[in-house]
Amino acid sequence: PNGHFSSKWPHVEWRFGSIGSYPTVIDHLPVNSVVCINPPFTEAYLADVMARLAELKLRFRLRMAVPILEAPWRKKLHSSLPVPQLLKTYYDATAETPADVLHPTLLWEDPRCPPRPSTQHEKGLGDGTVITSAPPLVPMGRMDGSLASMVETSQTDQPLRDDRRLIL
Repeated sequence: PNGHFSSKWPHVEWRFGSIGSYPTVIDHLPVNSVVCINPPFTEAYLADVMARLAELKLRFRLRMAVPILEAPWRKKLHSSLPVPQLLKTYYDATAETPADVLHPTLLWEDPRCPPRPSTQHEKGLGDGTVITSAPPLVPMGRMDGSLASMVETSQTDQPLRDDRRLIL
């Protein structure tokens, strides 16, 4: 990450690296950039991001974290985000430590993204799915078995929190 992100309050958060608000900022990003998407886990933000997903995938190299929620866009997770990983933790920069993910969350990385160091916290599910506590190298296999059934049938709780951001 380059320390830049889009935010709900860019007029205040510019001091911390905000380059504007979503979705307006999308038009200012260079084509073929690596864009990390971790939207607020709210119905409105997630619906908007998922409605733009095809366009975003064509324009950018994406790394995307998205919760597995009961929502109209859920059915397209399987086809739109092939070979995802199931996240178990996020890095909490404030506490400088990993924090458990409270909701089933997928991580999808575009195969065109540059590789990143693998983590020692990866575990395979035997169906090509990787459970990870930090994003590993480009995932292997395809979404089937336990992860596919989770995407198609799992029930989840309310959104984790409202301050997730599109990170660049």
